Amino acid sequence: MWFFSSKDKKKDAKASADKVPAQPLSSKDAKAQALLAQMRVLRAEIGEENLQKLAAKLKLDDLKKQVQHDIEHNPERRERLLDEIRWHVHDDNGQQTRH
Repeated sequence: MWFFSSKDKKKDAKASADKVPAQPLSSKDAKAQALLAQMRVLRAEIGEENLQKLAAKLKLDDLKKQVQHDIEHNPERRERLLDEIRWHVHDDNGQQTRH
């Protein structure tokens, strides 16, 4: 015999859910939920594919800014980038291009 709860688990879960009164939302929580609902509507209007394109463009812009910062401020990373560029300047057959 189990002393700590009844055999019917569904009744226990239902009873514990009934015991917790619904707490009124604070103004901060209400505003947060309203904002999330607005964002869901906007996301549906924009579409998932367009949203992913926008996210990829923003990520690319961030990478461009990071590379520009590295070129201007960090000589080690600048040399690494130049080495990588030199590596990719070669043709597939091993000859250098005109650059």
